[in-house]
Amino acid sequence: MKILLATDGSEHSERAARFLTKLDFTKDDEIMVFHALSWAPVISEWELV
Repeated sequence: MKILLATDGSEHSERAARFLTKLDFTKDDEIMVFHALSWAPVISEWELV
């Protein structure tokens, strides 16, 4: 089984993570966690000068 857990710090994503702890996994199962940000600072080359 392959699972993608998308989290953004919200209550819903916390519930999803807690739900995963209740599942029975085998050594072949994979969980990938993706953490989403609402914004990311972008610095242009001109701002660095």
